[in-house]
Amino acid sequence: MKEWEQTAIKLLEKSLTPLPQEINELDWKADISEKGDRVARHLSAFSNYSGGGFLVFGVNNNGKRVGVDDEQCGEIIKKIGNIARDSVEPQIIVGHSVVEIEGRPLLFIHIPEASSKPVHIRSKSIYESYTRSAGQTRKMSKQEVAFIISNSTNLTFETKLATGELDVQEVLNKLDFVSYFDLSKKQLPRDSQLIVNVLVSERLVEVAENGYCITNLGALLFAKNLDEF
Repeated sequence: MKEWEQTAIKLLEKSLTPLPQEINELDWKADISEKGDRVARHLSAFSNYSGGGFLVFGVNNNGKRVGVDDEQCGEIIKKIGNIARDSVEPQIIVGHSVVEIEGRPLLFIHIPEASSKPVHIRSKSIYESYTRSAGQTRKMSKQEVAFIISNSTNLTFETKLATGELDVQEVLNKLDFVSYFDLSKKQLPRDSQLIVNVLVSERLVEVAENGYCITNLGALLFAKNLDEF
């Protein structure tokens, strides 16, 4: 048995006992929705969620195990594979496994946490990104999107410079740094230099020879006025 299968089974039991309850890491489905956009939102949400998550097919909305048959499994796996490839960006790779629990075959779909985030709905802006909260899939706020981008490990365009050299005060005049500290739940330093040091550590600002430069990432996420860039 794969390691993620054991995790998924434990999470399913957690969500079903002692009383059925929705959890962030796992979502039950009796069958796949005819609306592909709904499935794409779930894939986006779990890809953006810390640690990823699981869809379990064969469990109805009341938490009752109803199982899935071979034909259902084939259709679900095919449809989810197509959505993971064509309907979200960046593309994601999902895993699947059928496990019999209490005499009912259940289809587990594993959606790993993406290394490059946010995973959003293809052909739409990055703000069409989703996450898990209170056991539900919901659209991320603009601030949440900003935070997840600032912590992404796979940046290219975002690391380039959006300004020439600026002094400390000019940097702070251009960026909504208060929102950054609120979002990251960090204490706002009283000293301007310390604030800029934190922004540097988060790749929102780069140290230059005679000052600082705001990166494209910093401008996109926290510009007070994007027209200035």
